[in-house]
Amino acid sequence: MEQQTKNLPAEARKAVTVESVIRLAGSQNPSEITTAAIAKHMKLTQGALFRHFPNKEAIWLAVMGWVADKLLTRIEHSAKGLDSPLAALEAMFMAHIEFVAEHPGVPRMMFGELQRSESTPAKMMVQTLIKRYSERLIKLLEQGKQCAELSPSLDNQAAATLFIGTIQGLKKRYGSGDTAFYALKDVNMHVAPGEVVGLIGPSGSGKSTLLKCLGAIIDPTAGKMILNNEVIYDQGWKVKDLRALRRDKIGFVFQAPYLIPFLDVTDNVALLPMLAGINNETSR
Repeated sequence: MEQQTKNLPAEARKAVTVESVIRLAGSQNPSEITTAAIAKHMKLTQGALFRHFPNKEAIWLAVMGWVADKLLTRIEHSAKGLDSPLAALEAMFMAHIEFVAEHPGVPRMMFGELQRSESTPAKMMVQTLIKRYSERLIKLLEQGKQCAELSPSLDNQAAATLFIGTIQGLKKRYGSGDTAFYALKDVNMHVAPGEVVGLIGPSGSGKSTLLKCLGAIIDPTAGKMILNNEVIYDQGWKVKDLRALRRDKIGFVFQAPYLIPFLDVTDNVALLPMLAGINNETSR
């Protein structure tokens, strides 16, 4: 860090420590961040670091407290003065995306805490943050239904869950060490049911890599993906049978017609549903 961290008042030192952890989480797995790494990043000794925090858990709690305060304040400010619930939701979503883009390590730290089996103060802080965020979203979703901006059949809880995290911090790295190359780095996006999205970019920009990750064809290096309100990837696949996921929930239309030459058109189209267990007559 360029900022001088020695001889700072206690509160300023704590703030710089939080900033250092968030920066480190933007470039490495949060579970691998040690107090030694934090102290090195701040150009301090571990002893100096522990004069302000009794242990690593206290540092993580301070970081999660900072995230909760900054994120909730930002989304509330973004929706302030907007009469339309739908416009407020859109403003909150864009504010959320901007926050994650500025602090790519935050989603990894939050969902890393939620994965911990034990209950910790930092984990409870994250749970409280998500609960408060969801309650705010559900209130707006209900208002949107009442003023006919949203469908009355919308599942508020599912919509709020998808809003908070669909694809966050997605990365794909090839190689390692000095030869490492990121085809994807901190991709954050949300695609609503029925929405059509086009990926535009020059050759080599990562379009095919992103589609292969989303289609469960290749493994991302890091990040989180949610499909139909189900976490399918979070620092590793959460679905036991990827073949069934691709067969039943994901479809590809390739540039080249990958047809089985000895089957007619009807048989080619009916093959996939039959593999999924649907009888021959219905498949046709």
